[in-house]
Amino acid sequence: MLRLKETMSIQFSMKRQLLLTFAATAILLLPFSDVYGQDNSGVYVDPNRSERQFRTNLNVAGNDVESIITNFGTIGRGNESINQAGVWPRGTGHGHLHEMTGFIGTEVNLNRDGVIGNNQVIISDGYRDGGETIDPETGIEWKFQPLPGYLNLGASNVQIANSQNPNSWPDTWPGRDASWNGAWNGFFGLNQFKADQEVFYVMDDAWNREYPYFPDSRDSTRRGVGVQVNVRLFQWSQALAKDILFMQYEVTNTSTTSYTYNMNDNPIFFGGYTDVNPSGAGATDDAAAFNRDDNIVYGWSATGVGLWSQFREIPPGYIGWKFLESPGIADDGIDNDGDGIIDERRDNPAG
Repeated sequence: MLRLKETMSIQFSMKRQLLLTFAATAILLLPFSDVYGQDNSGVYVDPNRSERQFRTNLNVAGNDVESIITNFGTIGRGNESINQAGVWPRGTGHGHLHEMTGFIGTEVNLNRDGVIGNNQVIISDGYRDGGETIDPETGIEWKFQPLPGYLNLGASNVQIANSQNPNSWPDTWPGRDASWNGAWNGFFGLNQFKADQEVFYVMDDAWNREYPYFPDSRDSTRRGVGVQVNVRLFQWSQALAKDILFMQYEVTNTSTTSYTYNMNDNPIFFGGYTDVNPSGAGATDDAAAFNRDDNIVYGWSATGVGLWSQFREIPPGYIGWKFLESPGIADDGIDNDGDGIIDERRDNPAG
């Protein structure tokens, strides 16, 4: 079994302290023999596949960060959510994000029926505003799509399941017994409300038909990289966390293809892509940098002047994003994360 654990974060601030943090916490890549049902890490692998019709969104506002999110992997909806994504401080309409998505990537050989093909990089993500390509056969975007069963379709206002709104919860939860019926399926347990707001949804990349790659030998209609992703978002209003949005991605390989750490043997990657909009001025004043010592990427307005129509006395903040926890390369003889440990990995003695 190959496991990676990733924690990514994004924040904003007035003076380079951060405001919004996204945390992508766990990537689990499992061999196909463990697929469907409860695997030995405790992760439920849903046998259902995603459906575009279950796409929806939610405005999270559990602390000083306010943002529209989707259940297909994005923070923000591009041009559809101007000044609704990465709003800080909450209630001002000062959006600092255009759109953000997590992504899963690999490089594989496009072999079919024993015939060796060309190597191809394949990326599965949810980003919409770069021009979503619609598949000519299915009419569905080559993007993450949500799985059924994780929201209440009977609600008058259908939204992503979240701890603040019991009417957003399904009657029963996939992978849970009857004791969870009508209860919150929380990260911390049954009806545990540790965060001021928690969000939960599941998606996969089965509809990513961009390339003739078939990761699952049992089902040629499942495409993409062949992964299922459990996503949770958390917000706390406590002083040290009030400007942070934590985001956890738990990724399971549900295909029959094995992925590895080896760059020459079906390597697998997790990452994030963010289009900042820190002053409401579009791309005209966007700036970004990477601080290696703090392992953080951050963006800001080069002019420092917001173009919003209200609360203009509040200047644009900084927005930063980072992996809070990320695996190193376990065989390069290098301390990848600067913690004094060489060849570190979660499932080896160094980790």
